[in-house]
Formats: sequence, structure tokens, C-alpha cells
Amino acid sequence: MNGNTSLKSIMGGERTDTSYIGLCGRMSLDLAFYLGQILTNLQKKVLIADLTKSTGLAGIRSHPDRFPVSARGVDYTDERFVTAKGQDCYDFVFVCLITGKGYNGFHLMKQVYYISDTEADHLALAAEEIKSANRISGMILRDFPDHLYSPEYFFRYLAADDYLLNLYRQKRIFLIPLDEQDTEYRLKLQYEPSGKFRDLSEGFVKVLTILAGNLTDCGQKDIVRAFKYAKEGKVHDEYHILERGIGKNGNQRKYAGGKHHGGGIVFAENGTHSV
Repeated sequence: MNGNTSLKSIMGGERTDTSYIGLCGRMSLDLAFYLGQILTNLQKKVLIADLTKSTGLAGIRSHPDRFPVSARGVDYTDERFVTAKGQDCYDFVFVCLITGKGYNGFHLMKQVYYISDTEADHLALAAEEIKSANRISGMILRDFPDHLYSPEYFFRYLAADDYLLNLYRQKRIFLIPLDEQDTEYRLKLQYEPSGKFRDLSEGFVKVLTILAGNLTDCGQKDIVRAFKYAKEGKVHDEYHILERGIGKNGNQRKYAGGKHHGGGIVFAENGTHSV
């Protein structure tokens, strides 16, 4: 798939209730992996479309000739899908790209997040892309050295970028502090199929819960519960995580479920494979 391929070729058309979420930049795949499992435990149907041509999820995609691969209730595919039908099959499609430049599917995106670490060259490239982008929901800055610098000092004096400083002040930059365990999990996703993340850093967990809240109308308690089970490798269909509760008006209700009905995605001719 090249940069000129639109999401229309992914889902078979533009008339769909599916929410497309763009994740552009380095180190987007593990974030999509964790977030997808949280949303699955909020009874949402999720597809991660990895268009990075990288090995970020190689451990999960252990059978690369058979798509989509399903792991922990989340479907995964890459640029080798053929066509699609059943446009309402997924609640969310995370489209992971190294760069959004030249990609013409952004008009279908509900939200777009740009992701970078704090290496000077990487951050400069991300900032350049963000400034020229038509839309941005936020920036996720990973491996932030909060033990050395405050965000204000970093953006004002080290990055020396007023645009990024203003984004931070608008609370549109989400910081994930540098953490050894987070790095270990990210590397393991490249080699191992387990995908465990029991001990993600507090900073990473905070950003994931914020993003889940931005993407859904779910309450904070439900999001925290969904994350708790996701990091333990549990899926709502198996463990009945979201039980019948009481709505705001005192009425009994079931949690809003995802689009688990009808249709389907047609990918590579070998069909769907589960791990």
C-alpha cells in the first residue's frame, strides 16, 4: 500500500459508522495494541490496520500470510488486505502510519494523533508534519525525561518550539515519561505473541485512559475496569466484565455494546486466523 491509498479501499466505501483513528509517527503500534484491548473490553469491535511496514507487532502477527489475525478480541491486518465488505463490522479502525504525508484518507478520520519520542531529529520531523497537517487531535510524546526537565522548560528552551509549547498549554500534548518497563513491553511485541502489559507505567496508563475517554462516551470507572482486565489478558466476552448496571436516571441498563453483528471483512484469500 502506498501513501495515496485511501481508507475507501480498506472498508469498501465511505458510508460507514466506523470511527477511523489515525496514529501517525514512530512507536504507534504498541499504543494501538493496548488501546484496542481496552476498547474491546468496553464491548467495541476493533481493527488495527498496520500500514507502517514495520515489525512492531511481529510477535502478534505470527502468521503473516493469513489475515486478519485475531488476538485477545482485536483484529489485526496490514497493507496486504484485498478488499472489504460489511462496513459496520468495526466500531474503531486504528490506522497506523509512519507518516501521514501524502496519505489521502484523513478526510475519513474521526481523530488523528501524532506520536514521537524526544530524540531531537524525531521530534523535529513530527513537529514539521503536525504544523502542515489539516487536522490534529493531539500529540503523544513518548520517553519524556521528566526526571530532568519540566515540560514548559523542554518545549520553550530545548525543543525551542512555540507551536509545541502552545499545544502543550492547550493540553493537546500527552506525555509518557521514559520508563524501562514500557520499553521492554514494546520490544517484546516485536518477538513474542503474548502481548502482556501488566506493569505499564503510571504515565502510560494515564494517557491510555485519556484516549479511551476521548474516543468513547464511557465513564472513567468503566475505562479503568476495562484496562484492569485487558492488562491481565482477559476479554469481556469470556469474563463478562461489564455487567448490568444502573444508568444516570436510575434505570437499569446494559453497557452499550459494539458492532458484533453481520457483515465481515474480506482480506487475504487464506481467511481469518486466530492466535
